[in-house]
Amino acid sequence: PGVILSGANSQYRCVFVPMHRFTPVKLEWEDFARPIVQSLKLQIRMNLKRKMVEIRSCQFTIDVGAIARAEEYAKAFITGFSLEDSSALLRLDGLYL
Repeated sequence: PGVILSGANSQYRCVFVPMHRFTPVKLEWEDFARPIVQSLKLQIRMNLKRKMVEIRSCQFTIDVGAIARAEEYAKAFITGFSLEDSSALLRLDGLYL
């Protein structure tokens, strides 16, 4: 489950990356992070020590549901879906993992 920490206007979620998916996430990192940063206006980073993908909103985030959609996208890719299939979760509303 994702961790939600609410600040003044920011939300924060973490998605655990199991060891067998760690290498694919690192190899595809730029393509994986690009839709989250560019279209959803969120900040993302890979915490190597905790083996987690951390996603948080910022002052440029417009959509309230963007953090939940980004978490679903990250979970889908980490589960083993391709980037194209995972990105469908960002494009289409009402599509859940």
